[in-house]
Amino acid sequence: MSLRLRWTLALSAAALLLLGAAGWFAQRTSVQLERESQQEWASKRTEQLHMQLQRWSALTAASVEDLTASSSVDVVLEAALGRGEEGRREIAQWAPRQASLRGLGLLILLTGDGRILSQVPGPEAHGLKHPFFATFDKSPDGVLVWQGWIAPSSGQRPWWVGVVRRFEFQGAGVLLVGARELSARSLSDMTERAGLTRLEMGLEIGGLQAAPLPADWTVEGELPLVFDPGTSPASGILSALRSRLARLLLASVIVVLLMAPFLAGGLAHPLLELTGAVRRMRTGERKLRLKMTGPKELRELAMAIEELSRELDASEARAEAAQRRAAWREMARRVAHELKNALSPLTLALDNVETAASRLVQTKAQSVDRLRAPGVEALSPGADLFNTMFAAVPVPES
Repeated sequence: MSLRLRWTLALSAAALLLLGAAGWFAQRTSVQLERESQQEWASKRTEQLHMQLQRWSALTAASVEDLTASSSVDVVLEAALGRGEEGRREIAQWAPRQASLRGLGLLILLTGDGRILSQVPGPEAHGLKHPFFATFDKSPDGVLVWQGWIAPSSGQRPWWVGVVRRFEFQGAGVLLVGARELSARSLSDMTERAGLTRLEMGLEIGGLQAAPLPADWTVEGELPLVFDPGTSPASGILSALRSRLARLLLASVIVVLLMAPFLAGGLAHPLLELTGAVRRMRTGERKLRLKMTGPKELRELAMAIEELSRELDASEARAEAAQRRAAWREMARRVAHELKNALSPLTLALDNVETAASRLVQTKAQSVDRLRAPGVEALSPGADLFNTMFAAVPVPES
Protein backbone atom coordinates (compact mmCIF):
# COMPACT_ATOMS: atom_id res chain seq x y z
CA MET A 1 0.00 0.00 0.00
CA SER A 2 1.48 3.32 -1.05
CA LEU A 3 2.13 6.14 1.36
CA ARG A 4 -0.33 8.40 -0.43
CA LEU A 5 -3.09 5.81 -0.14
CA ARG A 6 -2.32 5.34 3.53
CA TRP A 7 -2.46 9.08 4.14
CA THR A 8 -5.72 9.24 2.19
CA LEU A 9 -7.29 6.50 4.30
CA ALA A 10 -5.96 8.02 7.51
CA LEU A 11 -7.22 11.51 6.68
CA SER A 12 -10.58 10.18 5.54
CA ALA A 13 -11.00 8.10 8.68
CA ALA A 14 -9.97 10.99 10.95
CA ALA A 15 -12.25 13.45 9.16
CA LEU A 16 -15.18 11.05 9.21
CA LEU A 17 -14.59 10.36 12.89
CA LEU A 18 -14.51 14.06 13.72
CA LEU A 19 -17.55 14.80 11.58
CA GLY A 20 -19.39 11.87 13.09
CA ALA A 21 -18.56 13.02 16.61
CA ALA A 22 -19.61 16.58 15.79
CA GLY A 23 -22.83 15.36 14.18
CA TRP A 24 -23.61 13.10 17.14
CA PHE A 25 -22.98 15.91 19.61
CA ALA A 26 -25.05 18.37 17.58
CA GLN A 27 -27.85 15.82 17.20
CA ARG A 28 -27.85 15.03 20.90
CA THR A 29 -27.77 18.71 21.85
CA SER A 30 -30.56 19.62 19.44
CA VAL A 31 -32.71 16.72 20.64
CA GLN A 32 -32.14 17.76 24.24
CA LEU A 33 -33.00 21.37 23.44
CA GLU A 34 -36.05 20.26 21.50
CA ARG A 35 -37.19 18.09 24.40
CA GLU A 36 -36.72 20.93 26.87
CA SER A 37 -38.51 23.40 24.62
CA GLN A 38 -41.35 20.93 24.11
CA GLN A 39 -41.63 20.39 27.86
CA GLU A 40 -41.67 24.12 28.44
CA TRP A 41 -44.26 24.53 25.71
CA ALA A 42 -46.42 21.73 27.20
CA SER A 43 -46.10 23.34 30.63
CA LYS A 44 -47.27 26.68 29.29
CA ARG A 45 -50.15 25.06 27.42
CA THR A 46 -51.11 23.20 30.61
CA GLU A 47 -51.20 26.50 32.48
CA GLN A 48 -53.36 27.95 29.73
CA LEU A 49 -55.68 24.95 29.98
CA HIS A 50 -55.90 25.41 33.76
CA MET A 51 -56.79 29.03 33.25
CA GLN A 52 -59.52 28.12 30.77
CA LEU A 53 -60.94 25.39 33.02
CA GLN A 54 -60.95 27.72 36.02
CA ARG A 55 -62.48 30.49 33.96
CA TRP A 56 -65.16 28.14 32.71
CA SER A 57 -65.90 26.81 36.19
CA ALA A 58 -65.83 30.36 37.59
CA LEU A 59 -68.61 31.31 35.17
CA THR A 60 -70.69 28.42 36.45
CA ALA A 61 -69.99 29.33 40.09
CA ALA A 62 -70.84 32.96 39.39
CA SER A 63 -74.17 31.99 37.86
CA VAL A 64 -75.06 29.81 40.85
CA GLU A 65 -73.91 32.46 43.33
CA ASP A 66 -76.00 35.08 41.55
CA LEU A 67 -79.00 32.80 41.59
CA THR A 68 -78.50 32.04 45.29
CA ALA A 69 -78.10 35.69 46.18
CA SER A 70 -81.31 36.60 44.34
CA SER A 71 -84.75 36.07 45.77
CA SER A 72 -85.79 33.80 42.96
CA VAL A 73 -85.45 30.62 45.00
CA ASP A 74 -87.36 32.00 47.96
CA VAL A 75 -90.07 33.35 45.72
CA VAL A 76 -90.68 30.09 43.95
CA LEU A 77 -90.59 28.12 47.18
CA GLU A 78 -93.10 30.46 48.83
CA ALA A 79 -95.31 30.40 45.76
CA ALA A 80 -95.26 26.63 45.62
CA LEU A 81 -95.87 26.15 49.35
CA GLY A 82 -99.37 24.95 49.98
CA ARG A 83 -100.62 25.47 46.44
CA GLY A 84 -100.91 21.80 45.66
CA GLU A 85 -100.63 20.65 42.09
CA GLU A 86 -100.34 24.16 40.69
CA GLY A 87 -97.45 24.90 43.02
CA ARG A 88 -95.65 21.74 42.00
CA ARG A 89 -96.00 22.65 38.30
CA GLU A 90 -94.72 26.15 38.97
CA ILE A 91 -91.66 24.98 40.89
CA ALA A 92 -90.97 22.25 38.27
CA GLN A 93 -90.85 24.94 35.57
CA TRP A 94 -88.48 27.10 37.64
CA ALA A 95 -85.24 25.16 36.95
CA PRO A 96 -85.57 25.04 33.11
CA ARG A 97 -86.41 28.76 33.04
CA GLN A 98 -83.52 29.83 35.30
CA ALA A 99 -81.00 27.52 33.63
CA SER A 100 -81.81 29.02 30.25
CA LEU A 101 -81.48 32.54 31.58
CA ARG A 102 -78.12 31.93 33.27
CA GLY A 103 -76.52 29.62 30.67
CA LEU A 104 -76.46 26.53 32.87
CA GLY A 105 -76.84 23.10 31.39
CA LEU A 106 -77.88 21.54 34.70
CA LEU A 107 -79.82 23.10 37.57
CA ILE A 108 -81.23 21.12 40.48
CA LEU A 109 -83.18 22.25 43.53
CA LEU A 110 -83.24 19.60 46.26
CA THR A 111 -84.85 19.30 49.66
CA GLY A 112 -82.76 18.59 52.72
CA ASP A 113 -83.43 14.86 52.39
CA GLY A 114 -82.49 14.75 48.67
CA ARG A 115 -85.87 14.90 46.95
CA ILE A 116 -86.04 16.77 43.67
CA LEU A 117 -88.08 19.98 43.75
CA SER A 118 -87.04 21.20 40.31
CA GLN A 119 -84.53 19.95 37.82
CA VAL A 120 -83.22 20.36 34.32
CA PRO A 121 -82.67 18.15 32.45
CA GLY A 122 -85.34 15.64 33.46
CA PRO A 123 -88.03 17.91 34.97
CA GLU A 124 -90.40 14.94 35.21
CA ALA A 125 -88.36 13.57 38.14
CA HIS A 126 -90.13 15.88 40.59
CA GLY A 127 -90.47 14.32 44.01
CA LEU A 128 -87.92 11.55 43.43
CA LYS A 129 -84.76 11.22 45.46
CA HIS A 130 -81.74 12.26 43.43
CA PRO A 131 -79.15 9.44 42.99
CA PHE A 132 -76.24 11.84 43.58
CA PHE A 133 -77.70 13.43 46.70
CA ALA A 134 -75.00 11.88 48.91
CA THR A 135 -72.29 13.25 46.61
CA PHE A 136 -73.88 16.71 46.59
CA ASP A 137 -74.45 16.71 50.31
CA LYS A 138 -70.85 15.91 51.28
CA SER A 139 -69.18 17.95 48.53
CA PRO A 140 -67.02 20.92 49.55
CA ASP A 141 -67.69 24.45 48.49
CA GLY A 142 -65.31 24.17 45.58
CA VAL A 143 -65.91 22.86 42.07
CA LEU A 144 -67.49 19.42 41.78
CA VAL A 145 -67.07 17.20 38.70
CA TRP A 146 -69.25 14.16 38.18
CA GLN A 147 -70.71 12.02 35.44
CA GLY A 148 -74.46 12.39 34.99
CA TRP A 149 -76.86 9.52 35.46
CA ILE A 150 -79.19 10.51 32.63
CA ALA A 151 -77.77 9.53 29.23
CA PRO A 152 -78.96 11.49 26.19
CA SER A 153 -79.82 9.92 22.86
CA SER A 154 -76.11 9.43 22.08
CA GLY A 155 -75.90 6.84 24.85
CA GLN A 156 -72.92 8.52 26.54
CA ARG A 157 -73.39 9.88 30.01
CA PRO A 158 -72.21 13.50 30.13
CA TRP A 159 -69.69 14.98 32.52
CA TRP A 160 -70.78 17.98 34.56
CA VAL A 161 -68.71 20.70 36.22
CA GLY A 162 -70.62 22.64 38.81
CA VAL A 163 -71.01 23.88 42.37
CA VAL A 164 -73.31 23.03 45.27
CA ARG A 165 -74.78 25.69 47.55
CA ARG A 166 -76.71 25.08 50.79
CA PHE A 167 -79.24 27.40 52.46
CA GLU A 168 -82.33 27.19 54.62
CA PHE A 169 -85.92 28.05 53.85
CA GLN A 170 -88.32 28.24 56.76
CA GLY A 171 -86.05 26.06 58.87
CA ALA A 172 -85.61 23.37 56.22
CA GLY A 173 -82.39 22.70 54.38
CA VAL A 174 -82.28 23.24 50.62
CA LEU A 175 -79.53 22.35 48.11
CA LEU A 176 -78.98 24.23 44.88
CA VAL A 177 -76.75 22.55 42.24
CA GLY A 178 -75.72 24.31 39.05
CA ALA A 179 -73.37 22.93 36.40
CA ARG A 180 -72.22 23.09 32.81
CA GLU A 181 -71.53 20.08 30.62
CA LEU A 182 -68.02 19.31 29.36
CA SER A 183 -69.36 19.05 25.84
CA ALA A 184 -67.46 18.90 22.59
CA ARG A 185 -68.34 22.52 21.94
CA SER A 186 -66.99 23.73 25.27
CA LEU A 187 -63.83 21.64 24.83
CA SER A 188 -63.36 23.07 21.36
CA ASP A 189 -63.69 26.59 22.75
CA MET A 190 -61.13 25.90 25.48
CA THR A 191 -58.83 24.26 22.93
CA GLU A 192 -58.79 27.41 20.85
CA ARG A 193 -58.38 29.75 23.81
CA ALA A 194 -55.56 27.68 25.38
CA GLY A 195 -53.67 27.29 22.09
CA LEU A 196 -53.89 23.50 22.15
CA THR A 197 -53.95 21.15 19.21
CA ARG A 198 -56.59 18.81 20.69
CA LEU A 199 -58.68 18.60 23.85
CA GLU A 200 -61.28 15.88 24.12
CA MET A 201 -62.72 13.04 26.12
CA GLY A 202 -60.81 9.89 25.35
CA LEU A 203 -57.82 7.71 26.09
CA GLU A 204 -54.12 8.54 26.27
CA ILE A 205 -53.30 7.31 22.79
CA GLY A 206 -52.07 8.86 19.57
CA GLY A 207 -49.78 11.33 21.31
CA LEU A 208 -52.46 12.54 23.72
CA GLN A 209 -51.83 12.88 27.43
CA ALA A 210 -54.07 13.17 30.43
CA ALA A 211 -55.16 16.74 31.03
CA PRO A 212 -54.26 17.89 34.55
CA LEU A 213 -57.22 19.41 36.37
CA PRO A 214 -57.13 22.44 38.71
CA ALA A 215 -56.28 21.64 42.30
CA ASP A 216 -59.61 22.93 43.70
CA TRP A 217 -61.68 20.52 41.59
CA THR A 218 -63.23 17.49 43.25
CA VAL A 219 -63.79 14.68 40.75
CA GLU A 220 -66.20 11.85 41.41
CA GLY A 221 -64.76 9.01 39.36
CA GLU A 222 -62.06 9.29 36.72
CA LEU A 223 -62.43 12.06 34.18
CA PRO A 224 -60.97 10.87 30.80
CA LEU A 225 -59.92 14.31 29.65
CA VAL A 226 -56.89 14.24 27.33
CA PHE A 227 -55.12 16.93 25.32
CA ASP A 228 -52.33 17.49 22.84
CA PRO A 229 -50.22 20.58 23.58
CA GLY A 230 -48.90 20.63 20.03
CA THR A 231 -45.37 21.32 18.86
CA SER A 232 -43.47 24.31 20.12
CA PRO A 233 -42.09 26.78 17.55
CA ALA A 234 -38.60 26.15 18.92
CA SER A 235 -39.01 22.44 18.20
CA GLY A 236 -39.79 23.20 14.58
CA ILE A 237 -36.77 25.48 14.33
CA LEU A 238 -34.51 22.89 15.95
CA SER A 239 -35.87 20.16 13.71
CA ALA A 240 -35.16 22.28 10.61
CA LEU A 241 -31.71 23.12 11.97
CA ARG A 242 -31.03 19.43 12.56
CA SER A 243 -32.06 18.63 9.02
CA ARG A 244 -29.78 21.34 7.63
CA LEU A 245 -26.96 20.12 9.84
CA ALA A 246 -27.40 16.59 8.50
CA ARG A 247 -27.16 17.90 4.93
CA LEU A 248 -24.10 19.96 5.87
CA LEU A 249 -22.41 16.92 7.40
CA LEU A 250 -23.16 14.87 4.29
CA ALA A 251 -21.68 17.60 2.09
CA SER A 252 -18.64 17.79 4.40
CA VAL A 253 -18.12 14.04 4.12
CA ILE A 254 -18.22 14.26 0.32
CA VAL A 255 -15.75 17.19 0.33
CA VAL A 256 -13.42 15.30 2.67
CA LEU A 257 -13.48 12.19 0.52
CA LEU A 258 -12.70 14.29 -2.55
CA MET A 259 -9.99 16.41 -0.92
CA ALA A 260 -8.30 13.65 1.05
CA PRO A 261 -6.18 12.39 -1.93
CA PHE A 262 -4.90 15.93 -2.63
CA LEU A 263 -4.12 16.55 1.02
CA ALA A 264 -2.46 13.17 1.28
CA GLY A 265 -0.39 13.95 -1.81
CA GLY A 266 0.78 17.19 -0.23
CA LEU A 267 1.74 15.41 2.96
CA ALA A 268 3.51 12.58 1.15
CA HIS A 269 5.42 14.81 -1.34
CA PRO A 270 8.24 15.79 1.09
CA LEU A 271 8.76 12.14 2.01
CA LEU A 272 8.82 11.15 -1.65
CA GLU A 273 11.41 13.88 -2.31
CA LEU A 274 13.56 12.58 0.55
CA THR A 275 13.19 9.05 -0.82
CA GLY A 276 14.41 10.25 -4.21
CA ALA A 277 17.42 11.93 -2.55
CA VAL A 278 18.36 8.66 -0.81
CA ARG A 279 18.07 6.82 -4.11
CA ARG A 280 20.38 9.39 -5.78
CA MET A 281 22.86 8.78 -2.99
CA ARG A 282 22.79 5.08 -3.81
CA THR A 283 23.65 5.85 -7.45
CA GLY A 284 26.74 7.84 -6.38
CA GLU A 285 25.49 11.40 -6.11
CA ARG A 286 27.02 13.23 -3.17
CA LYS A 287 26.79 16.62 -1.50
CA LEU A 288 23.01 16.90 -1.84
CA ARG A 289 21.25 20.23 -1.37
CA LEU A 290 17.64 19.71 -0.28
CA LYS A 291 15.34 22.73 -0.08
CA MET A 292 12.80 21.29 2.34
CA THR A 293 9.86 23.22 3.76
CA GLY A 294 7.18 22.13 6.14
CA PRO A 295 7.31 20.76 9.67
CA LYS A 296 10.44 20.97 11.76
CA GLU A 297 10.86 17.20 11.75
CA LEU A 298 11.00 17.04 7.96
CA ARG A 299 13.54 19.86 7.82
CA GLU A 300 15.71 18.09 10.40
CA LEU A 301 15.45 14.86 8.40
CA ALA A 302 16.57 16.70 5.24
CA MET A 303 19.55 18.19 7.11
CA ALA A 304 20.48 14.73 8.39
CA ILE A 305 20.40 13.33 4.86
CA GLU A 306 22.60 16.19 3.64
CA GLU A 307 25.10 15.54 6.46
CA LEU A 308 25.02 11.85 5.65
CA SER A 309 25.81 12.58 2.02
CA ARG A 310 28.81 14.72 3.01
CA GLU A 311 30.05 12.07 5.43
CA LEU A 312 29.73 9.42 2.76
CA ASP A 313 31.71 11.61 0.37
CA ALA A 314 34.49 12.04 2.96
CA SER A 315 34.46 8.34 3.78
CA GLU A 316 34.75 7.40 0.14
CA ALA A 317 37.69 9.81 -0.24
CA ARG A 318 39.42 8.24 2.73
CA ALA A 319 38.72 4.77 1.39
CA GLU A 320 40.21 5.67 -2.01
CA ALA A 321 43.38 7.04 -0.38
CA ALA A 322 43.70 3.91 1.71
CA GLN A 323 43.28 1.76 -1.39
CA ARG A 324 46.03 3.72 -3.19
CA ARG A 325 48.40 3.29 -0.27
CA ALA A 326 47.66 -0.42 -0.12
CA ALA A 327 48.32 -0.74 -3.87
CA TRP A 328 51.71 1.00 -3.54
CA ARG A 329 52.63 -1.24 -0.61
CA GLU A 330 51.70 -4.32 -2.59
CA MET A 331 53.75 -3.11 -5.57
CA ALA A 332 56.79 -2.42 -3.38
CA ARG A 333 56.45 -5.85 -1.79
CA ARG A 334 56.37 -7.54 -5.17
CA VAL A 335 59.38 -5.54 -6.48
CA ALA A 336 61.34 -6.42 -3.39
CA HIS A 337 60.39 -10.05 -3.84
CA GLU A 338 61.55 -10.02 -7.45
CA LEU A 339 64.84 -8.34 -6.51
CA LYS A 340 65.34 -10.91 -3.80
CA ASN A 341 64.78 -13.72 -6.28
CA ALA A 342 67.40 -12.22 -8.64
CA LEU A 343 70.06 -11.74 -5.91
CA SER A 344 69.67 -15.16 -4.36
CA PRO A 345 72.06 -16.99 -6.86
CA LEU A 346 74.64 -14.23 -6.46
CA THR A 347 74.48 -14.49 -2.72
CA LEU A 348 74.85 -18.26 -2.91
CA ALA A 349 77.90 -18.00 -5.26
CA LEU A 350 79.48 -15.41 -3.02
CA ASP A 351 78.96 -17.67 -0.04
CA ASN A 352 80.63 -20.55 -1.90
CA VAL A 353 83.63 -18.39 -2.91
CA GLU A 354 83.98 -17.18 0.64
CA THR A 355 83.88 -20.74 1.94
CA ALA A 356 86.48 -21.90 -0.59
CA ALA A 357 88.77 -19.00 0.24
CA SER A 358 88.44 -19.68 3.91
CA ARG A 359 89.45 -23.25 3.33
CA LEU A 360 92.50 -22.25 1.22
CA VAL A 361 93.71 -19.89 3.93
CA GLN A 362 93.34 -22.56 6.52
CA THR A 363 95.23 -25.11 4.36
CA LYS A 364 98.06 -22.62 3.73
CA ALA A 365 98.42 -21.93 7.40
CA GLN A 366 98.62 -25.65 8.20
CA SER A 367 101.24 -26.22 5.51
CA VAL A 368 103.42 -23.40 6.82
CA ASP A 369 103.20 -24.79 10.28
CA ARG A 370 104.35 -28.18 9.14
CA LEU A 371 107.28 -26.67 7.29
CA ARG A 372 108.39 -24.82 10.37
CA ALA A 373 108.25 -27.79 12.53
CA PRO A 374 111.56 -29.32 13.82
CA GLY A 375 113.16 -31.77 11.47
CA VAL A 376 112.14 -30.03 8.31
CA GLU A 377 114.74 -27.26 8.22
CA ALA A 378 116.47 -29.07 5.31
CA LEU A 379 113.65 -28.16 3.20
CA SER A 380 113.89 -24.50 3.92
CA PRO A 381 115.13 -23.56 0.46
CA GLY A 382 111.95 -25.05 -0.97
CA ALA A 383 109.86 -23.38 1.62
CA ASP A 384 110.56 -19.99 0.19
CA LEU A 385 109.31 -21.21 -3.14
CA PHE A 386 106.16 -22.55 -1.51
CA ASN A 387 105.57 -19.30 0.33
CA THR A 388 106.08 -17.40 -2.82
CA MET A 389 103.48 -19.59 -4.62
CA PHE A 390 100.84 -19.19 -1.99
CA ALA A 391 101.56 -15.54 -1.62
CA ALA A 392 100.50 -15.12 -5.19
CA VAL A 393 97.03 -16.49 -4.41
CA PRO A 394 94.75 -13.66 -3.40
CA VAL A 395 92.84 -14.23 -0.16
CA PRO A 396 89.44 -12.65 -0.12
CA GLU A 397 88.48 -10.52 2.83
CA SER A 398 85.93 -12.06 5.00
